[in-house]
Amino acid sequence: MYFIKRNIIVGFVLMLIGFSNQIRGAQSIFITGGFQQVAVHGNDNIEELTITDLLTGQLVSTGYSLYKDGEVTKLSFTGNLRVKIVIPKTMDIKIEPEAIVFEGQYIYSRDMHYIHVFDSDGEVEINADGYYVHLVRTSGSISVVTYEKIKAIIPHMQKNSLVSLDSYHGEISLLVPSELHPRIKASARGKISIGANEDSFNLTNPTGNKIILHSEQGKWINVRTTDHTPQPPTQPELRDRLIKVYIEDQGKKRMAPISRLELTAMGYGPFIESMDDVYSSHFFGNKNRKEVAKIIEEYGIPTAKMVGVDYARPAIRMIIWQGDKKYVDKYRSQFIEAFGEKWLLIKDEMTKEVDK
Repeated sequence: MYFIKRNIIVGFVLMLIGFSNQIRGAQSIFITGGFQQVAVHGNDNIEELTITDLLTGQLVSTGYSLYKDGEVTKLSFTGNLRVKIVIPKTMDIKIEPEAIVFEGQYIYSRDMHYIHVFDSDGEVEINADGYYVHLVRTSGSISVVTYEKIKAIIPHMQKNSLVSLDSYHGEISLLVPSELHPRIKASARGKISIGANEDSFNLTNPTGNKIILHSEQGKWINVRTTDHTPQPPTQPELRDRLIKVYIEDQGKKRMAPISRLELTAMGYGPFIESMDDVYSSHFFGNKNRKEVAKIIEEYGIPTAKMVGVDYARPAIRMIIWQGDKKYVDKYRSQFIEAFGEKWLLIKDEMTKEVDK
């Protein structure tokens, strides 16, 4: 038994050394093969690549090949893996998975496949026929071509960087700070809305970096500009508390598939998988209303700067909105200041209908 344990430990150490050798000195990573979901996370403080299972958080050691070719780390997957890959933040990223749809053969009933890139300062190039693409805090030049939906949150753009997002059947959603003054060229067969209130945008004499969006058969392109830069949250522990509130409110089986995939990619896969399949709305409703009340008492309604723009603030909005009249009225003024009056007007109309 001692020798078995010793060999396992030695093998594990050698595997980590192998990872280090494959990435040390490399300028870019090239990801190919077949997978269900891959999330690439850039990190300022590492020199070694790690691959973990998105659902368990455990290290993955099979189902892929990894080797270094000059300044390029090449990573190829086989099978239906769902993995998180952590790399140095400055590495360029190129992802070309095996096609799961082909021109003229689009399959609407297939399972979703997803590619995520978080916190990258390098160039990002993704060519993925049939994959949803989700980009968060990427700042270098970006090129994405896919049949599916593209969602991007870009906090800043390096000088002369170019963002090109191209979807053949999906929709494109982009969040970019207004202070970037981006040059936007958009074309789609469906609706195009640019700006927080669908304000017109000067496409003829723009300044700043260039963004090209093209949706051949998609329903819309939506570019929302913000007055703040969506950098990593200043209160990550508070953000974590609120995202778990969101997950508990939605339930493991009730959650929208895209939300579940995005939250899994963000690192909440083990938390989601640990939940019971049977949803207890009464229990979680009471628990989360108390949790949100504690948070508001301590912080007020947290800002986007504090907890980010995805899932944490929607959790606050959702829990208050779902509360009874007494609970809603208690936080009404703060709610309107944080989220606007629209949601409460809808709530008021629903309450009137119930009271009739």
